[in-house]
Amino acid sequence: MSTIAGRKYLVYSQVMTARSEPLRDTALRTWISFLVIAGTSLVFIFLYTIRSVLLLLIVSIILSIALNPLMRRMMKHRIKRIPAAIIAVTVGVLLLVGIIGAIASPLVSQGGGLLNNAPALIDSATANPAFKRLDEKFGVVSKIKDYAKRAPDLLSKNSSSVVGFVGSAFSAISNIAVIFIMVLFMLIEGPLLWAQFIRLLAKNHGIFVDLVAQKIIIAIGGFVNGNLFISLIAGVVTLITLLIVGVPYAFALAALVAVFDLIPLVGASIATIVVALVSLSQGVVATLIVIAILLTYQFVEGNLIQPIVYGKVVRLSQLLIVVATVVGGLLGGIVGVLLAIPIAAACQIIIVEILRVNGASVDEPIPTQK
Repeated sequence: MSTIAGRKYLVYSQVMTARSEPLRDTALRTWISFLVIAGTSLVFIFLYTIRSVLLLLIVSIILSIALNPLMRRMMKHRIKRIPAAIIAVTVGVLLLVGIIGAIASPLVSQGGGLLNNAPALIDSATANPAFKRLDEKFGVVSKIKDYAKRAPDLLSKNSSSVVGFVGSAFSAISNIAVIFIMVLFMLIEGPLLWAQFIRLLAKNHGIFVDLVAQKIIIAIGGFVNGNLFISLIAGVVTLITLLIVGVPYAFALAALVAVFDLIPLVGASIATIVVALVSLSQGVVATLIVIAILLTYQFVEGNLIQPIVYGKVVRLSQLLIVVATVVGGLLGGIVGVLLAIPIAAACQIIIVEILRVNGASVDEPIPTQK
């Protein structure tokens, strides 16, 4: 009897063990999923907490990519890496100072006069009977005048504290200095660190990662240089148009258009509205001419200039641009908006190449470096 009881107990224990194994596997998978979700959430929280530092790092990476071709050209002329990197960063600083000076000078010299004379400009612009009828029905012109009168006071209140202004300026200068210092070290040590990282990977994986990185460098470099060039063209076209039509504060408005043209999707439209409102001081005909020229240029820019400048380097869908711009604005403000497209382009390249390696069909190939 004892032998039979022992056998029954052995069979029972085996059955219970077989039943408990799936339960243990399910519990283990549940805990692993929970830990992955918790860990991912903590990583995102940490990244969000240090987003200001990440923005500086991303800007540094993008600038180093934009300056890398200049450094390589100097190295081809037998200039060593460190002097070439220093020269490239110096050129980048001088270009930045020149761009800021070219934009800030007319905005400072003419922007204050534009704000102070805004009520007079609106009076001149709204002398047309059509605007008077519009004002009688909706009170639009009266509201615009009220905002125009309060604009200088609002700006002075926001920037009345000299200490706060100096602090903001010092913070901006410090961030720019940190960015260019990081760019310098990325240009000097970046290729060596990247080569060491590639060696740590398996041969096939290293080749794949390096190929994707090269494509990202081409896309980001082409976008940054192309975007600056296109914005310069927009500012020049606006300046020539306003000078010919005789619109006041032409240099300040042209600088405003050049800055806003950097913002994807809505930047050029916002700048056109501002320019059109100021152009009303010269009459409806002058305003229509300015609007027609600026809208024509935006059409030419979107359908001719951008494809020529960008080529096949940056090719994103409008939906992806909208989503990336909104997310970038929420996370990083205006800087996030400016960085949204190159980051989205990099993400698209990574996803496309992963799908390509795994056998998925991709209609548009990502260009390789020649």
